[in-house]
Amino acid sequence: MNIVNPERLRAIRQARRMSQTKLAQASNVSARQIVRIEGAEGDVEVREFTVTRLAKALAVEPGVLSGVAPLPAGLSGGDERMSRVMPAILGELRRRRGWSRRQLAEAARVSAQLVEKAEKGPEPSQMRTQAVSRLARVFGVGESVLRGEDEPPPLTAMPPEAAMNLPASPALRLTYELVKRRYGADPKDLFVLAPLLFVLLAEGSLAWRRRKLAAAREASEALDALGREHATLYFGRYQQAVEDGMAAEEESISSADVLGIEVWNDDMAEFHGFSEDDTNITPFADYLQELADEIGLPEVVRFGGSLLFIDQGLRPWGAKPYEVCRGELEKVAGQSPAAHAALEWGDVRLSEIPKHLLGDEPAERRSAWLESNLSEDARQRLEKHERLMASIRAHLGATEADDESE
Repeated sequence: MNIVNPERLRAIRQARRMSQTKLAQASNVSARQIVRIEGAEGDVEVREFTVTRLAKALAVEPGVLSGVAPLPAGLSGGDERMSRVMPAILGELRRRRGWSRRQLAEAARVSAQLVEKAEKGPEPSQMRTQAVSRLARVFGVGESVLRGEDEPPPLTAMPPEAAMNLPASPALRLTYELVKRRYGADPKDLFVLAPLLFVLLAEGSLAWRRRKLAAAREASEALDALGREHATLYFGRYQQAVEDGMAAEEESISSADVLGIEVWNDDMAEFHGFSEDDTNITPFADYLQELADEIGLPEVVRFGGSLLFIDQGLRPWGAKPYEVCRGELEKVAGQSPAAHAALEWGDVRLSEIPKHLLGDEPAERRSAWLESNLSEDARQRLEKHERLMASIRAHLGATEADDESE
C-alpha cells in the first residue's frame, strides 16, 4: 500500500515554497492529482511511482509523505501534533479483532508500515495524533487506551460459530469460484453478505412494484374518465377487475410478498386464466431481469441461460435460472465445450488448474488439459447433449425452409 498524507504533502510543499502547479511540473504528477490528494480528509492510496515522484521533487524520503518517517529537521515547524502508542496494547486490540496488520491499516486508513512499526518497537511509538484517533475509532476505544493511560476494555467472549452445511452442485460451486476470480470475494464473504444483498434486492423489488402500481393507477384513472365520457366504449366493463387487481397488488406489496404469491389466489388465477404452473412467473424475477438488462453485460450476469448439458439447479428462490461471470469462464475454458463441461460438471476445480496454464500460456493448452480431465460420465452426457442440439437445429432449419416456401 502506498500512502500519501494530505497534511504532510501540503506542509512540505509550502515549506519548499512550491505551488501545486510548480510541484506538478517538478514531479511529473498532474496538478489535478495533487489537488485531489491535498483536499482529501484522510490518507490517500496512490500508485508507487506517484509517491516516489512527489518525494523526489520535495527532496524527502517516500515514508515522510505517508507519515511513517518523521519530518526532516527544518520542516516540522513545531506544529506537528504527535502522540504515543503502546506496542503491546495496539497488538492486543488488533488480535482481538482477528485482523492482520494490513487489515487494520485498511480499516483505519493508515499505512501498514505505520502499524508494523508501532507494534514492533520496544518503546512507545510516536505517531501523529490524527492516526492515533483513527486507530482508536476502529477499535471503539478512547485514545487514552492506546497511550496506555487507561486499561483496554475487558475481552468479551464471542458466541461459538455454528456450522451450516448446505448442499451445492458443481455448477453452484463454480459460480462462487468465478465470482472470486473476477471480484476477489471469497465464498465466506458472499455467505456473510447474502442476507444484506437479499434484503436490498427484496426491498428494491417492492419499491419497483410501488412505482409500477402508481403508473397503473394513473392509467386506470385516465381510462375511467374516458369511459364516463363515452358510454359506448366497452373497456369500462373491465374497470372493476382492474381495480381489484391493483388492490390485491397493493396488499401484496404491503405484506412484503416479494414473489407476489398473494396476488395469484384462486379467484384471481381463475379470472385471468392462469394455471398453477404459471405462478413461477414472479415480480421478483422481473425486477432482477430489469436490473440485469440495465447493467447490459450478459458476459457478467444474465438470466434464462442454461448449462451445457445438464441443469444443476441454479434456480434461485423466485428467479429464473441464471449465469454469472460467464466471460471469466470463457477466458479459462476457451471455446471448447468439453473444457467447459469439465469445470461445470465438477471434474476440475479452478483452483486445481496448474498455475503455469493460467498464465500467458495459449488457451488451447489450457483447454486441452481440461478436456483430458473430463470424466467418462460427463463426456457421454455432453455427446448426448450435442446430438440433441444438432437435432433441434436441423428441425428449426427445416421449419424455416417450409415457412419461406409458403
